[in-house]
Amino acid sequence: MFRNIRDQALSFHGSSTPHDSVPASTRAINNEVACMLMRAIDLEIDVRLIGLCGAAHLNDREGIIRGRSITSFNRWDVRLDDGVTISVKAPNLLLIRRGDYRRKSP
Repeated sequence: MFRNIRDQALSFHGSSTPHDSVPASTRAINNEVACMLMRAIDLEIDVRLIGLCGAAHLNDREGIIRGRSITSFNRWDVRLDDGVTISVKAPNLLLIRRGDYRRKSP
């Protein structure tokens, strides 16, 4: 799993981490790790959108990560609180805690 995270850091975030080392921690990598772990144990992940430029009007909106985007592997599908689903890169997600963790709903 950690090798997968390192490889994703290299391809998505431009990390120049040597082959047998751990990538430097960034919010994007931390988000990738948290999303992978939460997905592995089937829990929903609450997030707030931050740092969006092309869709700045969506900054500070909250939602739930639904999984990896099927159109772009370096993005996550987020269902916003109003039901709209968008595709977002990991650096634009801020993990938040809204009460207890919940099992994923269909």
